[in-house]
This record gives sequence, C-alpha cells and structure tokens, in this order.
Amino acid sequence: MDPREDRPDEQSTGTPPTDDRMIGRTRALMARDIFYEADAEGVVTFVSSAVERYGFDVDAIVGAELLSLIAPEHRERLAGELARTLMTGDEFPSEVPLVAPDGRVHWFEDCAVVIREQGRAVGITGFLRDISARKKSAVHLDHLRAVLDAHRSIGKLVLRTTSPQRLIQGVCDELVRTRSYQNAWIALVSGTGQLRNIAHANVDGDIKLLRSRIESGMPPDCWAEATTASGATSIEDPMEFCVGCPVASHHCGSGAMTVCLQYAGVTYGFLNVSVSARFLANQDETALLTEVADDIAYALHNMEICLL
Repeated sequence: MDPREDRPDEQSTGTPPTDDRMIGRTRALMARDIFYEADAEGVVTFVSSAVERYGFDVDAIVGAELLSLIAPEHRERLAGELARTLMTGDEFPSEVPLVAPDGRVHWFEDCAVVIREQGRAVGITGFLRDISARKKSAVHLDHLRAVLDAHRSIGKLVLRTTSPQRLIQGVCDELVRTRSYQNAWIALVSGTGQLRNIAHANVDGDIKLLRSRIESGMPPDCWAEATTASGATSIEDPMEFCVGCPVASHHCGSGAMTVCLQYAGVTYGFLNVSVSARFLANQDETALLTEVADDIAYALHNMEICLL
C-alpha cells in the first residue's frame, strides 16, 4: 500500500498546513490588519496584537464570543453570515462594526475563510481591515445628498411662496423631512432687531421660551457671530456654548450651525440647525447651508419689494 494513502488529503479538506498557519500568524502580528481565529461556536481563539490600536485587550478578547464585540444592531446579520459560511464553506466577506471598550465603533472589512480538519468545519480565520474612514465618507455623502434634496425643494418654495411665514416654516420642514438636519428653526427680525416671525421643526415647546427671550431683548449668543461671519458658523458643543438658550438641549449629542439671512446689506433673520458634530468642519456642509440662507434672504427681499 502506498504510505501516502494514510495521510489526510490537505488540499481536498481545506486544512492549511500547520507551518503555513504559523507563518500566517507571524505575518499578522507585524501587519496593520487584525488577524483572528474563532471556533465553530464563534469563540475567539486567537487575535493579533494589532487589535490593541483600537483600545482592545488581546487577553480580554481571546475566549470571548465574536458576536459580543459587534455593535448590537448588527449581531443578527453577522450571526447568519457566520452560520452560512460554516455550512457552505464559502468565504465570509462582510463589513463588521466592533465596539471598543471606550464605546467607539470601528468599522472593519472582514475577509474570513473556514478552517477544516479532516473535511469538517471547526472554525473560521480571517483578517479585519479598518474601513472606518471609508464608512464615515459614505455617511457624509448620504447626508450631503439629503441637504441637496432639501435645497432643491426649498428652491421651489422660494419660487411659489409669497408669505414670509409660510416660506420659513416650509424651509424648516424640508430641512428636517429629508433628514439632512435633526431640527431647524428660523427667526425673522426687523431692522432694529425686533422679532417678526419664527418657525421651527422638531424644537417643540421650547420655542415659546426662545421667542420670549428674543422679545425681551436677549437674542441667542450665536446671532452676534453669525452677523459678522461671511457664511454659516459652527458650534461643536451647544450645551456648553449656548448657556441659557432654551433650545440648546435639542442639540444634545450634536453640533449646531447658524447663518444670517442677509441680502444687500439687510439682515432679515437667522437660520439655525442641529447636525452631527462630525459634519461641522466640512466646507461643503457650510457652503450648502449658506446657499440655502442666501436663497431665503433673496426671497424675503423680493417679498418686501413687492409690498412697497
């Protein structure tokens, strides 16, 4: 009998040779990608030290269930993908959000294959490649598309609306409807700073307190900066900066942007929106909101001319 017949057919079973596995692990320890192995129950049996760059502890991960490290809303999806991979032997390409001990979510592209012994699936092994920057860019692009959608709708409002109150209320509704912003409010003022009209979306009862403060001669602090700025101004933490403002609580966990509604040297009012803080520093973001404000100011100017 040929002695080779007693050897397991490594090629047909898919079992990687032990030496190759060790070489792969060694390379992973020096790579930026995270190399890991998990058994058929989804328990992590090995992870490379690259995971420490994201705030994880190697000793804490080994022995933990892989799904316990994943953002809760994605666990069911990934559990299904893992089960199919173990059953079919197909590769396991997926996008995986891991939650670090400090609560931050890091997105990885997971490229995993099945580990087989004697033709039986005993686990998976793969690499996690950081795609957080790519995911962040995709989220921002979606947000900008929503802003552009709102911008187009506002353009139609400007053309067909002849009432200042209907215009500003329609603008607020559109900015929130497209999910471009979490909330929005607009206040129109006279040349002497007296409140004329106010409209809002998703600000609710606190708008009454805001109106009262403005009518009492206490406008929001953000107005002063917006008046002298050349475009939209940003506030990273409204809860800290906007002390005493009745609507500051609506910005909890997000930033704020304020822009003056100004045309031909005349100030008609102010537009304020709540937006994710990660979008504040983007020039496209401020430029688009400034364009919206310019359209509103131009429309208000034309309405005023028509009344003369």
